[in-house]
Amino acid sequence: MSNTTLVAEWYNKNASLENNRLISGKLEFALTLKTILSFLSMNNASLQIADIGGGTGRYAIELAKLDHKVTLCDISQRELALAAENVKAANVTLEAIVCADASKLRESSFFEKEKFDAVLLLGPLYHLLEREERVAVLANCAAMTKTNGIIFASFITKFGHLRDVARRDPGRLVQEKEFYETYLENGRYERRKDNFSHHSHPDEIRDLFREIPGLNVEKLVACESFLGFWVAEGLNGLCGEEFQDWVDVVGGFADDPCVLGASEHILVVARRV
Repeated sequence: MSNTTLVAEWYNKNASLENNRLISGKLEFALTLKTILSFLSMNNASLQIADIGGGTGRYAIELAKLDHKVTLCDISQRELALAAENVKAANVTLEAIVCADASKLRESSFFEKEKFDAVLLLGPLYHLLEREERVAVLANCAAMTKTNGIIFASFITKFGHLRDVARRDPGRLVQEKEFYETYLENGRYERRKDNFSHHSHPDEIRDLFREIPGLNVEKLVACESFLGFWVAEGLNGLCGEEFQDWVDVVGGFADDPCVLGASEHILVVARRV
Protein backbone atom coordinates (compact mmCIF):
# COMPACT_ATOMS: atom_id res chain seq x y z
CA MET A 1 0.00 0.00 0.00
CA SER A 2 1.11 3.55 -0.70
CA ASN A 3 2.50 5.52 2.25
CA THR A 4 0.34 8.62 1.91
CA THR A 5 1.78 10.02 5.16
CA LEU A 6 5.00 10.54 3.20
CA VAL A 7 3.02 12.39 0.52
CA ALA A 8 1.46 14.68 3.14
CA GLU A 9 4.88 15.41 4.65
CA TRP A 10 6.33 16.30 1.24
CA TYR A 11 3.53 18.72 0.38
CA ASN A 12 3.67 20.28 3.84
CA LYS A 13 7.38 20.98 3.29
CA ASN A 14 6.90 22.16 -0.31
CA ALA A 15 3.57 23.99 -0.15
CA SER A 16 4.92 27.20 -1.70
CA LEU A 17 6.43 25.24 -4.58
CA GLU A 18 3.09 23.64 -5.34
CA ASN A 19 1.32 26.97 -4.90
CA ASN A 20 3.46 28.37 -7.72
CA ARG A 21 3.46 25.27 -9.96
CA LEU A 22 0.40 26.23 -11.95
CA ILE A 23 1.93 29.64 -12.57
CA SER A 24 4.94 28.07 -14.28
CA GLY A 25 2.49 25.57 -15.79
CA LYS A 26 0.27 28.32 -17.17
CA LEU A 27 -0.85 26.33 -20.21
CA GLU A 28 -1.68 23.25 -18.12
CA PHE A 29 -3.85 25.38 -15.84
CA ALA A 30 -5.57 27.15 -18.75
CA LEU A 31 -6.39 23.99 -20.72
CA THR A 32 -7.51 22.09 -17.62
CA LEU A 33 -9.78 24.91 -16.48
CA LYS A 34 -11.13 25.42 -19.99
CA THR A 35 -12.04 21.73 -20.19
CA ILE A 36 -13.69 21.74 -16.77
CA LEU A 37 -15.75 24.83 -17.56
CA SER A 38 -16.81 23.47 -20.95
CA PHE A 39 -18.50 20.53 -19.23
CA LEU A 40 -19.89 22.48 -16.28
CA SER A 41 -21.38 25.11 -18.58
CA MET A 42 -23.83 22.51 -19.87
CA ASN A 43 -25.67 23.24 -16.62
CA ASN A 44 -25.91 26.94 -15.79
CA ALA A 45 -26.99 26.35 -12.19
CA SER A 46 -24.76 26.78 -9.15
CA LEU A 47 -23.21 23.33 -8.72
CA GLN A 48 -21.93 21.36 -5.74
CA ILE A 49 -18.27 20.58 -6.51
CA ALA A 50 -15.65 18.62 -4.56
CA ASP A 51 -12.03 19.53 -5.30
CA ILE A 52 -10.13 16.55 -3.88
CA GLY A 53 -6.38 17.03 -3.75
CA GLY A 54 -6.99 20.67 -4.66
CA GLY A 55 -3.91 21.93 -2.83
CA THR A 56 -3.75 25.68 -2.47
CA GLY A 57 -7.10 26.21 -4.18
CA ARG A 58 -6.24 27.44 -7.67
CA TYR A 59 -9.13 25.63 -9.37
CA ALA A 60 -11.49 25.90 -6.40
CA ILE A 61 -11.17 29.69 -6.39
CA GLU A 62 -11.91 30.01 -10.11
CA LEU A 63 -15.00 27.84 -9.71
CA ALA A 64 -16.15 29.77 -6.64
CA LYS A 65 -15.90 32.99 -8.66
CA LEU A 66 -18.62 31.50 -10.88
CA ASP A 67 -20.86 30.97 -7.83
CA HIS A 68 -20.34 27.22 -7.60
CA LYS A 69 -20.38 25.69 -4.12
CA VAL A 70 -16.92 24.21 -3.77
CA THR A 71 -15.58 21.97 -1.01
CA LEU A 72 -11.77 21.92 -1.07
CA CYS A 73 -10.01 18.84 0.27
CA ASP A 74 -6.30 18.07 0.51
CA ILE A 75 -3.93 15.85 2.46
CA SER A 76 -1.60 18.77 3.33
CA GLN A 77 -2.47 21.07 6.21
CA ARG A 78 0.10 23.61 5.03
CA GLU A 79 -1.35 23.75 1.52
CA LEU A 80 -4.83 24.23 2.93
CA ALA A 81 -3.53 27.10 5.09
CA LEU A 82 -2.22 28.74 1.91
CA ALA A 83 -5.56 27.99 0.25
CA ALA A 84 -7.39 29.86 3.00
CA GLU A 85 -5.12 32.86 2.40
CA ASN A 86 -5.70 32.64 -1.36
CA VAL A 87 -9.46 32.40 -0.90
CA LYS A 88 -9.45 35.50 1.29
CA ALA A 89 -7.29 37.42 -1.20
CA ALA A 90 -9.65 36.44 -4.04
CA ASN A 91 -12.67 37.56 -1.99
CA VAL A 92 -14.59 34.34 -2.60
CA THR A 93 -16.22 31.80 -0.29
CA LEU A 94 -15.82 28.03 -0.25
CA GLU A 95 -18.34 25.65 1.27
CA ALA A 96 -15.60 24.03 3.35
CA ILE A 97 -11.87 23.41 3.52
CA VAL A 98 -11.19 19.86 4.71
CA CYS A 99 -7.96 18.03 5.44
CA ALA A 100 -8.38 14.44 4.27
CA ASP A 101 -6.57 11.65 2.49
CA ALA A 102 -8.06 10.82 -0.92
CA SER A 103 -7.28 7.14 -0.32
CA LYS A 104 -9.49 7.24 2.81
CA LEU A 105 -12.44 9.21 1.47
CA ARG A 106 -15.09 7.14 3.21
CA GLU A 107 -13.50 8.04 6.55
CA SER A 108 -13.72 11.76 5.76
CA SER A 109 -16.33 14.04 7.30
CA PHE A 110 -17.42 15.30 3.88
CA PHE A 111 -18.02 11.92 2.23
CA GLU A 112 -21.65 11.67 1.21
CA LYS A 113 -23.17 9.55 -1.53
CA GLU A 114 -24.51 11.34 -4.60
CA LYS A 115 -23.88 14.80 -3.13
CA PHE A 116 -21.73 16.44 -5.81
CA ASP A 117 -22.47 17.50 -9.36
CA ALA A 118 -18.76 17.36 -10.15
CA VAL A 119 -15.62 15.98 -8.51
CA LEU A 120 -12.10 17.18 -9.30
CA LEU A 121 -9.34 14.66 -8.63
CA LEU A 122 -6.34 16.54 -9.99
CA GLY A 123 -3.38 14.91 -8.28
CA PRO A 124 -4.18 12.13 -5.79
CA LEU A 125 -4.22 9.30 -8.34
CA TYR A 126 -0.57 9.72 -9.27
CA HIS A 127 0.44 9.37 -5.62
CA LEU A 128 -1.07 5.89 -5.40
CA LEU A 129 1.28 3.14 -6.52
CA GLU A 130 -1.13 0.22 -6.65
CA ARG A 131 -3.77 -0.09 -9.35
CA GLU A 132 -6.37 -1.31 -6.85
CA GLU A 133 -5.82 1.87 -4.81
CA ARG A 134 -6.53 4.04 -7.83
CA VAL A 135 -9.62 1.97 -8.65
CA ALA A 136 -10.89 2.34 -5.07
CA VAL A 137 -10.46 6.13 -5.06
CA LEU A 138 -12.25 6.48 -8.40
CA ALA A 139 -15.05 4.22 -7.16
CA ASN A 140 -15.48 6.36 -4.04
CA CYS A 141 -15.53 9.53 -6.14
CA ALA A 142 -18.17 7.95 -8.35
CA ALA A 143 -20.23 7.16 -5.25
CA MET A 144 -20.03 10.83 -4.19
CA THR A 145 -21.14 12.04 -7.63
CA LYS A 146 -24.77 12.49 -8.65
CA THR A 147 -26.14 10.62 -11.64
CA ASN A 148 -25.05 12.46 -14.79
CA GLY A 149 -22.35 14.23 -12.76
CA ILE A 150 -18.75 14.58 -13.95
CA ILE A 151 -15.42 13.42 -12.56
CA PHE A 152 -12.26 15.17 -13.72
CA ALA A 153 -9.14 13.12 -12.94
CA SER A 154 -5.51 13.82 -13.82
CA PHE A 155 -2.56 11.54 -14.49
CA ILE A 156 1.19 11.97 -15.11
CA THR A 157 2.59 10.25 -18.20
CA LYS A 158 5.72 8.13 -18.43
CA PHE A 159 6.68 10.07 -21.56
CA GLY A 160 6.60 13.37 -19.69
CA HIS A 161 8.97 12.09 -17.03
CA LEU A 162 11.37 10.61 -19.58
CA ARG A 163 11.49 13.93 -21.46
CA ASP A 164 12.40 15.64 -18.21
CA VAL A 165 15.22 13.14 -17.61
CA ALA A 166 16.51 13.67 -21.16
CA ARG A 167 16.50 17.43 -20.59
CA ARG A 168 18.09 17.55 -17.15
CA ASP A 169 20.05 14.34 -16.57
CA PRO A 170 20.23 12.16 -19.71
CA GLY A 171 22.98 9.93 -18.32
CA ARG A 172 20.62 8.71 -15.61
CA LEU A 173 18.96 6.28 -18.01
CA VAL A 174 22.18 4.24 -18.21
CA GLN A 175 23.35 4.91 -14.66
CA GLU A 176 20.06 3.61 -13.27
CA LYS A 177 19.26 1.18 -16.06
CA GLU A 178 17.73 -1.50 -13.84
CA PHE A 179 15.39 1.01 -12.19
CA TYR A 180 14.21 2.41 -15.52
CA GLU A 181 13.66 -1.01 -17.06
CA THR A 182 11.24 -1.72 -14.21
CA TYR A 183 9.76 1.79 -14.35
CA LEU A 184 8.90 1.40 -18.04
CA GLU A 185 6.96 -1.74 -17.18
CA ASN A 186 5.01 -0.59 -14.12
CA GLY A 187 5.26 3.22 -13.98
CA ARG A 188 6.31 3.22 -10.31
CA TYR A 189 8.62 6.16 -9.61
CA GLU A 190 10.19 5.33 -6.26
CA ARG A 191 13.80 6.47 -6.61
CA ARG A 192 13.36 9.31 -4.07
CA LYS A 193 13.12 8.76 -0.33
CA ASP A 194 10.88 11.76 0.35
CA ASN A 195 8.11 11.12 -2.19
CA PHE A 196 6.84 8.72 -4.86
CA SER A 197 4.45 8.70 -7.78
CA HIS A 198 2.88 6.54 -10.45
CA HIS A 199 3.15 7.44 -14.14
CA SER A 200 0.80 6.12 -16.79
CA HIS A 201 0.42 5.29 -20.47
CA PRO A 202 -2.78 6.67 -22.10
CA ASP A 203 -4.04 3.13 -22.82
CA GLU A 204 -3.58 2.17 -19.17
CA ILE A 205 -5.72 5.14 -18.14
CA ARG A 206 -8.63 4.05 -20.30
CA ASP A 207 -8.35 0.49 -18.97
CA LEU A 208 -8.45 1.78 -15.39
CA PHE A 209 -11.79 3.51 -15.90
CA ARG A 210 -13.29 0.38 -17.42
CA GLU A 211 -13.05 -1.17 -13.94
CA ILE A 212 -15.37 1.43 -12.40
CA PRO A 213 -19.05 0.50 -12.85
CA GLY A 214 -21.19 3.44 -13.92
CA LEU A 215 -18.36 5.68 -15.13
CA ASN A 216 -18.15 6.45 -18.84
CA VAL A 217 -15.05 8.21 -20.16
CA GLU A 218 -16.08 11.08 -22.42
CA LYS A 219 -12.73 12.70 -23.12
CA LEU A 220 -8.96 12.50 -22.56
CA VAL A 221 -7.11 15.81 -22.72
CA ALA A 222 -3.37 16.39 -23.02
CA CYS A 223 -3.00 19.30 -20.58
CA GLU A 224 0.16 20.67 -22.20
CA SER A 225 -0.99 19.48 -25.63
CA PHE A 226 1.73 18.86 -28.24
CA LEU A 227 4.07 21.44 -26.66
CA GLY A 228 4.84 19.59 -23.45
CA PHE A 229 5.57 21.42 -20.20
CA TRP A 230 8.99 22.88 -20.95
CA VAL A 231 8.17 24.24 -24.40
CA ALA A 232 4.87 25.56 -23.06
CA GLU A 233 6.81 27.62 -20.50
CA GLY A 234 7.72 29.86 -23.41
CA LEU A 235 4.10 31.07 -23.41
CA ASN A 236 4.15 32.22 -19.79
CA GLY A 237 5.10 35.78 -20.69
CA LEU A 238 2.13 36.19 -23.01
CA CYS A 239 -1.08 37.84 -21.87
CA GLY A 240 -4.56 38.52 -23.19
CA GLU A 241 -5.23 37.69 -26.82
CA GLU A 242 -1.68 36.49 -27.51
CA PHE A 243 -1.90 33.81 -24.83
CA GLN A 244 -5.53 32.93 -25.57
CA ASP A 245 -4.75 32.35 -29.24
CA TRP A 246 -2.15 29.77 -28.22
CA VAL A 247 -4.61 28.15 -25.82
CA ASP A 248 -7.14 27.87 -28.66
CA VAL A 249 -4.61 26.43 -31.12
CA VAL A 250 -2.98 23.85 -28.84
CA GLY A 251 -6.32 23.12 -27.20
CA GLY A 252 -7.72 22.18 -30.57
CA PHE A 253 -5.33 19.21 -30.64
CA ALA A 254 -5.38 18.37 -26.92
CA ASP A 255 -7.71 15.37 -27.32
CA ASP A 256 -5.96 14.05 -30.44
CA PRO A 257 -4.75 10.50 -29.65
CA CYS A 258 -1.44 11.34 -31.33
CA VAL A 259 -0.88 14.18 -28.85
CA LEU A 260 -1.73 12.43 -25.57
CA GLY A 261 1.76 11.01 -25.16
CA ALA A 262 3.39 14.40 -25.75
CA SER A 263 1.93 15.85 -22.58
CA GLU A 264 3.14 15.59 -18.99
CA HIS A 265 -0.42 15.51 -17.64
CA ILE A 266 -3.58 13.90 -18.98
CA LEU A 267 -7.03 14.95 -17.80
CA VAL A 268 -9.82 12.40 -17.97
CA VAL A 269 -13.43 13.53 -18.13
CA ALA A 270 -15.82 10.77 -17.03
CA ARG A 271 -19.58 10.89 -16.49
CA ARG A 272 -21.48 8.91 -13.90
CA VAL A 273 -24.41 7.14 -15.52
